[in-house]
Amino acid sequence: MFTIIWILVRRKGFVRFSLSLLAYSWLVSCIQPPPDTSYLEGKPCAAPCWQGITPGITDEATALKIISDPTLVEQDSIRGGVNSIDPSRSGYIYRRVSGGSGGIGLKDGFVYRIGIRPGDDLTLGEVINAFGIPDFVHVEDSSQERYCYAVDLYYLEKGIWVNAGVCEEVNSTYKLLERTAWVDPDIEVGGLTFFEPGPDLRSALFDSLLFTSDNAEAIIAYAFPWKDFDFYPLAP
Repeated sequence: MFTIIWILVRRKGFVRFSLSLLAYSWLVSCIQPPPDTSYLEGKPCAAPCWQGITPGITDEATALKIISDPTLVEQDSIRGGVNSIDPSRSGYIYRRVSGGSGGIGLKDGFVYRIGIRPGDDLTLGEVINAFGIPDFVHVEDSSQERYCYAVDLYYLEKGIWVNAGVCEEVNSTYKLLERTAWVDPDIEVGGLTFFEPGPDLRSALFDSLLFTSDNAEAIIAYAFPWKDFDFYPLAP
């Protein structure tokens, strides 16, 4: 059994989950077939459900049966294992037949999160067109050498966390201005995470996504209500 590590990575006060499996980086770097947009269209079920798997409801046996469908997931790409830090957590990663890759995180035998890496150049504008206005946006300066920053959107009632990011030159439209950054509809999305909806951001981060309380508070301090595509303060 391979070991999957769901790593908490802190970068300048911001916490981000990354799914790491040694020797399988090809999952996110290989050439992908035509993109799958069913998760944006709510087919066959609406977020946070994906292909019949729902965070907080679906058990491991049911989830494994679903991703064992060869028309949905490339069977030779499935890798699974236990979190080396917290044995109560485990997961699987895989390539989707229709493009992109994904993973499911398990806690005490039930799915608590679903990761989706798009199979095409998905943008923030397309995400908002599909899911509507997010509740919160969090922007983090992610590089000291270039104007790079990460943009995260949170949909609390829908149970969606969107990760995006951009690196541009100083004179670009994305330039930083007085510790703020421009959130643009053309910023490329790196991944989406579906989780069990919570009543507020603290509950979503701490209870549903299993961030530590300190990490959740660090994000909450610089999470702002969505106002539009505009300038937002950068987390320190």
